[in-house]
Amino acid sequence: MATANLAKLMQLICIITTLSFLLGCGGKSRSNRPLDSTSVIPHTRGEKARARTVFVHEDSQYDDRGAGHYLYPISLQNRDGIFDLRRFEVRNLDRVIEFRLDFLRPIDTEDLISLDRAVDPQSITGVRTRKGWAFQLVDIYIDTDRTPGSGLTFALPGRNVEFNYEEAWDHAIVLTPGPNSDVTNYLLERSEYRELHNNRKRIYVPNDVHARHYSLVARVPKQQIGDPQPDWGYQVFVMGYDSSNTSRNGMFNMRVKTFPTDNAFGGGTDYQGNPNIIDILSPDKRSQYHVLSQYRSNPYQKDNLLSIVPMIYSKGKQKTPIFREKSIHNAAGANSGLIDSRYTSPVKVRR
Repeated sequence: MATANLAKLMQLICIITTLSFLLGCGGKSRSNRPLDSTSVIPHTRGEKARARTVFVHEDSQYDDRGAGHYLYPISLQNRDGIFDLRRFEVRNLDRVIEFRLDFLRPIDTEDLISLDRAVDPQSITGVRTRKGWAFQLVDIYIDTDRTPGSGLTFALPGRNVEFNYEEAWDHAIVLTPGPNSDVTNYLLERSEYRELHNNRKRIYVPNDVHARHYSLVARVPKQQIGDPQPDWGYQVFVMGYDSSNTSRNGMFNMRVKTFPTDNAFGGGTDYQGNPNIIDILSPDKRSQYHVLSQYRSNPYQKDNLLSIVPMIYSKGKQKTPIFREKSIHNAAGANSGLIDSRYTSPVKVRR
C-alpha cells in the first residue's frame, strides 16, 4: 500500500515538473518583451561622453599666426602646427572638470632647446620633459557669471591683451610644462602686481595634466572653480613656453619680437604692446587676426594700446569684439616709425 502511494506521488511530481517546463518555454521572458515609451534605454559609452560635455569649440585650422603675421621661432620652424589649437572641450565629470585641447601636430615630449641658452644658444640637448610635453604654455580663462566688472579684465603678465569689462574672467587655469611651483612662486613674489597678487587664488595650476598624442588633457577639482554651467564663457591662449622669462612683463611665455630667434617668435615689435599669443578661440582665422592686431606698441609702455580679446559662449548672445580706434589695424593710429608696414597685414600661410 505504501509503495503504491509513493509511486503515485512520484508520478504527480513528474507531471507538475513537466507542465512547469512547458509553460516556461512557451511564455515570453522579460528581456524579450517590447519596450514601451517609458522604458529606459541604457546609454552607450559615446552617448555618456556627449551628455557630460558642457562646452566644445572647433577652432580654425592653420591659424597659429597670432595677429596674422607671426613666425615660429627658428628652433621650431620644422615643427609647424604644434601651437595650432584645433578643438577645445569641457566635460563635467563626477568631482572634477576635464579640459581637453587638441592640436594639429602631435605633442612633442622632448625639449630640443638647450636649457642653458646663455652658454650655447644653438646647442641641442634632447632633454625629456617631466610632464610629457615641451613647448606649449596654455591659459584657460573662464567667465562664470557674465556679470560686468565682477572679475578681472587684464590677462596674466606677458600676454599683452585685455578682456572686455562685461566679459571679465573669474578663474584662470595655467597649463605649463615646467614645475607648477614656478607659477605659484611668481604670483607670490611679484608684489608689484598688487591686483594680480591679491587675486592669485583665482589662478589654478593643475597637477593632473596628461599629454595624449595630439591632446593635452587637464582635470581640475570642482572645489576650485565650481560646477560648470552651460552659460559659462571661455577663452584659451596658446603660447610658447620659455622657462627663463620671469621679467616684469612676462610669466614663462615666449615673446613675439620683430624677427624670430631661437626662443622668440617673429612678426611683432621689440616693445611691450603686441600680443605674445599664437592662437586663441575664434570663429575663424580672419576674426582672430583682426582681434589680435588691435594694438599699438611704443617705447613708452604707458602709451601702448592692448588688444581686447572676447570670451566665447555656448549660450546667449555673443557680443561683438571691441576694436581699438588707434591701433596698427587702423590708418589713423598707424605709426610707420615704430611698426614696419610688412607686419600690419596677415601673411599667406605656408602649407
